[in-house]
Amino acid sequence: MQEQVSFGDIFNKSFVAMQSGMERFSAIEIIINLGVSFAIGMFIFYVYKKTFQGVLYQRSFNVSLVAIAMVITLVIMTISGNLVLSLGMVGALSIVRFRTPIKDPVDLVFIFWAITIGIANGVSYFSISIIGSIAITIVLLFMTRKPEEEQPYLLVLHVPTRTDSKLVIKEVRAAVKHFILMSPFFLI
Repeated sequence: MQEQVSFGDIFNKSFVAMQSGMERFSAIEIIINLGVSFAIGMFIFYVYKKTFQGVLYQRSFNVSLVAIAMVITLVIMTISGNLVLSLGMVGALSIVRFRTPIKDPVDLVFIFWAITIGIANGVSYFSISIIGSIAITIVLLFMTRKPEEEQPYLLVLHVPTRTDSKLVIKEVRAAVKHFILMSPFFLI
């Protein structure tokens, strides 16, 4: 006679099995996974610095990419193979709201790249993270090459008087080929 198995039985058996196997990663595996995430995170750091085309480079954003890769590695190592922990982590992370606006769409690519590296290294899929990083780098280097046309720059000036502003505009006009005066407000 075959025994009936309910959903509760499956859940309880998997929960007990997971609790007995808590030490899924040894200390050396944790160090290796974090080390590979750090190394690839530093690679992402370098690629971001070399391909950055925005107006204002922020080192803190670039440093956060390395940290994101390592933190996600720890998160994935913590929840891998444990249904209860993974559901708890999803619940905990669902309340986190990120309010920092992304100024450049390419920055979003780097954030997802760092997260993906953390996920792959968290389950020790190093070949995915290494080969994927090489492929992404090739695409980014190819797509962000400097075109022949000049890149626009932003010049912000605070001029104390209207007379001084006329002199400054005259100097700017002599120094550059094209410019657009966006906000002609003068402090008096």
